[in-house]
Amino acid sequence: LIKQHPNTRHMDVIDARRFTIAQYWLEHDKQQPQSFASINFFDGRFPWRDTRGNAYRVFDKIRIDDPTGKLSDDATLAAANAYFAQGDYEKADQFYTDLRKTFPSSEHQFTAHFLGLKAKLLCYEGPDYAGEPLDQAEQLLKQTRRQFPKQAEAEAEYLKRVLAEIRFKKAERLWTMGRYHELRQEYRASAFYLEQLAREYTDTPFADDARERIAAHAHELFRGHRVVRADDVLLDDRPLIEVLRGVVRGRADELHAALEGLMVGLRALERGE
Repeated sequence: LIKQHPNTRHMDVIDARRFTIAQYWLEHDKQQPQSFASINFFDGRFPWRDTRGNAYRVFDKIRIDDPTGKLSDDATLAAANAYFAQGDYEKADQFYTDLRKTFPSSEHQFTAHFLGLKAKLLCYEGPDYAGEPLDQAEQLLKQTRRQFPKQAEAEAEYLKRVLAEIRFKKAERLWTMGRYHELRQEYRASAFYLEQLAREYTDTPFADDARERIAAHAHELFRGHRVVRADDVLLDDRPLIEVLRGVVRGRADELHAALEGLMVGLRALERGE
């Protein structure tokens, strides 16, 4: 019918029927999972193979054939939820994102934000992998609170835990990078990550460890600086290191300024000022 009459006035009825079929196939596959090699020869209620995949394709057909139809956003959400339940969080995230962007007036907007936030966190694979899911999750969390204040208030405890989780994992990434460069004896690169960690993530358990690691390698950080004078006297940096040790034991927000000040001072000494 749709192939012969793509602009048929019965599109809503067709979409409703399609939607019901796709849900039925998904539920059947959930109750009786099929292996990749399974073939259906006898039961006309289901595709000859890949029942779940065909259900996803039906949802896509609803979205593509009638993008402004009554069930287009429902089909997008249903596909996203099915991928989420299957454990394919990246695919689920794509559909939740599509729902948020393509159907801004949908009644499912909060659900797309809320479950999309969960999907993004589950897409994150650890400190050795890309950190974009954490950045996107943090941005989506802020957006959820701003656009849906009432619903966000009802989920306040959960959203608070999610924010803490995001910050912990971001701090863990900086800690991992700092330790990686430290083990390679690249102390300046290590200090770059550890200083950011100590300054921006004071509410995580990594902050104190970061300050300790910077202090432990303070001598290596300033090794090799010389005073440019006629007699070419070496700069004794022990007083500077003592100052640095005192700062890293104190407030984290003072650490960045202290490091900048010390580096400026060293540059001035090298110029003989």
